Amino acid sequence: MLLQRGYSKFKFLILRKIIPVFVRTIYFFAPIQRKSLLIIKNDGIGDYILFRNYLKAIRESQRFSGWKIYLLTTPACGNFVQNLDAKYIDGCFWYEDDFFLKWKLVSLLFQLNHLRLNTIFYPSYSRKFSVDWLIRYVKALVKIGVDGDTVNEPAELKLKTDTYYTSLIFTKKEVVHEFERNKQIVEYLIGPVSNFSRPAIETTTQISKQSNYIVVFCGASNFTRRWDPAKFQNLCRQLIEEMGVHVILTGGKDEIAASKKITDGLPCTFFSNETGQYSLIQICELITGARLLITGDTVAVHIAASVQTPAICISKGNHYGRFVPYPKEIFDQLRVVLPPDFQPNKQYYDSWSEHDINEIGVQQVLSAARSHLINPVL
Repeated sequence: MLLQRGYSKFKFLILRKIIPVFVRTIYFFAPIQRKSLLIIKNDGIGDYILFRNYLKAIRESQRFSGWKIYLLTTPACGNFVQNLDAKYIDGCFWYEDDFFLKWKLVSLLFQLNHLRLNTIFYPSYSRKFSVDWLIRYVKALVKIGVDGDTVNEPAELKLKTDTYYTSLIFTKKEVVHEFERNKQIVEYLIGPVSNFSRPAIETTTQISKQSNYIVVFCGASNFTRRWDPAKFQNLCRQLIEEMGVHVILTGGKDEIAASKKITDGLPCTFFSNETGQYSLIQICELITGARLLITGDTVAVHIAASVQTPAICISKGNHYGRFVPYPKEIFDQLRVVLPPDFQPNKQYYDSWSEHDINEIGVQQVLSAARSHLINPVL
């Protein structure tokens, strides 16, 4: 135990103190690549979906005409980057929060400093210390961040990390959807962006929206946002029996165990468990052709908004108004099902809801599904 603690302290000292200073010293006199920009967007996949369309706007802007543009994001977004967004960037680097205390961090520091960047742009309203720290140790003439909130950093720490930037973008402290917030942030960088009214994913599916299937997305990255598998099972059974629709269950590989609990006892003629079988792009194609998506407050709801598939979101009310619900002018085919006692309030915009998602009953969700399938939103 003592040896393990000693190694952990040694590793921390090397990774967080010695190597960053060493790397910064090596590249101190390296000439800057005059037209080079690094965009950092390594939040969740849903956050990336709500930002990715602005990569095109930045690439085509007058300010960054002829620049080399690089992206730093999470490996979970790799499917999008490689298949949809590679044409807007000149290179991509991967960074996860757990790199912070891993030897991979050393390689990343060398790679980013080797770019000899002119500008670093970190457009997240809720900055993370792991990213602020990285930006501190990557050489660049200009480092642009967002003043933002303190959801991911306590106020005292944020005051310190603010000093790592040459300039901060200040947006209005108001309730605004994340897609619109991203637009405000990008417009501070490149000027007016007029051709983006909603997130969009360019799918190639030929499946008609009239196909008689519903997609149920059972996963969520945070366990507090996961609805009970038994409730999902009950919901699927009633959808099949009452509506006569085919239900396709999907999600990531992390949801395979939960999906098996949902599958037990459901009629295979009207039910398919495809959890863990599809890439992110394939899930987008699947949702594009569905009559309806039923999902938790997770990436799938943002996919639905991007391909304009009607959706029901089962949400405990976290950050209410920031991610869901969507403003009608962006996505008017979303019904958000909340705990019965949840009272929408501005205080939830930058905080976590104290409600339990399993306060939401099957009949609440079924009623929303029935309402859509019988009287769809036009």
